[in-house]
Parts: sequence; C-alpha cells; structure tokens
Amino acid sequence: MNDYFQLILMIICTPFALVWICLAITKGKKYATYTKSTFAREFQMSKLFCVGFALMPILHMGTKTRRAKLKIKEIAEIKGKKYAEYYYYILQGAKITYAYTVFLVFMLLSVLAGSVEAALLGVIFSVLVVMYIDLSLQDKLTARRQEILMDLPQVLSASGQFGNGSPRCMEKNSDYRRACII
Repeated sequence: MNDYFQLILMIICTPFALVWICLAITKGKKYATYTKSTFAREFQMSKLFCVGFALMPILHMGTKTRRAKLKIKEIAEIKGKKYAEYYYYILQGAKITYAYTVFLVFMLLSVLAGSVEAALLGVIFSVLVVMYIDLSLQDKLTARRQEILMDLPQVLSASGQFGNGSPRCMEKNSDYRRACII
C-alpha cells in the first residue's frame, strides 16, 4: 500500500516540479527587473519570485479585485501611494513562490519518506508561509499607525490646534487639554 502511495504522489509531483523548474529558467530574465528591486531584495530568495510572477496570470490574480484594492490601500499607508500597487505585486509573487516551493519540497519529501503526514505538513506549511507574510504586513501597518499617532500631538501643536501651545495643553488625559483644543 505504501509503495502505491509513493508512486501516485511521485506521478503527481513530477509535473509540478517540472513546471517550477521551467518557470524559474524561462521567466527569470523576463521578471529580472522586479526581482532585482530593493523591495524584492528584502525577502529571502527573491530571484525565485519569477515563478510566482509567471503563475499570477495563470491563476487570474490581478490588482483590480476588491481584496487587492484593500491590500494596496494598506500598503499605501506604509510605503506610500505612488508604488503601492507595485509592492502588492511583489508581495503576491513572493507568497505564490514561497507557498509553491514549500509545498513542492514537502511533497517530494513525503514521496521519499512514504509518509502521508509529510504531505499534510507541506499543505500546512504552505498556508503558514502565506499567513506569515500577511501578518508581517499587518505588523508594519500597525507600527506605522502607532508612529503617526505618536507624532500627532507635535503636529497639532505646531499647527496651532492646541491653542496657546502651553505644556498643560500637551498633557495626556487632562481636562485642560480638552479646553485648549476648543
């Protein structure tokens, strides 16, 4: 029974591995400008993102969907509005590449080990990689929002929002501060 599992899984994994290799070889030059960018180099193995970029049109993943527009809006808060769509494209390519690569490696390991558990771990780790990238984006967004909130009293006092700009107006949770704002 175990031999049949290994054989079936190998028959399934071989085309996926060949597709991964072909995409990495053939699309590397096409997407070289994306993979050599400073933002892409923030990630590990950024030269392999050509695999994810090549799979995006096949999977019909674009920047015009509702979910994509929400992510682009979040990225615009962190990186700026000018290149937010570009950063979203790089993030999507990274997620697809990492998930596909991790899934493929674990599938091949499960063939070698003859283990169904290794195949399930591949699926779980692929999902976890995608979640990790999304959560790291959320962490950066939260940090950026906190940074903005920390700078808010200084910006408001410089703009004259706090009335006379006295130190009592700057105190947190004071009744005097509320009076200064009015």
